[in-house]
Amino acid sequence: MGKAKRAKQSPKARFTPFSKVSDDSKMKEDDEPVLVENRSAMEKRHHFEIKQFRKEEAELRRLRTRIKKKDPASAAERKRKLQEIKDKNEELKKRHEDETANLIENSKSEDEDV
Repeated sequence: MGKAKRAKQSPKARFTPFSKVSDDSKMKEDDEPVLVENRSAMEKRHHFEIKQFRKEEAELRRLRTRIKKKDPASAAERKRKLQEIKDKNEELKKRHEDETANLIENSKSEDEDV
């Protein structure tokens, strides 16, 4: 008894993420994309942004540790780097809280309209 042969799929039936897009489906340059983001997509984006911030924070902290503590001029540089890390963290948290609050407000107003 021989091996079972698989039926071949046509190349068009296979999904390819790099396939060419037809001209009629392309957006025109003057059209503005309307972003409608649901909560799960926003939380995924926030999670990704937090991960990126953590990488950036680790790099800044690594650079900060290479600066000597004893020298007064470099001590100011160390403080500036630490303040930069704190400011970026606060800004990211505030922006995420504002976006979440805005999304909740919009969803409440849409529920009232319906």
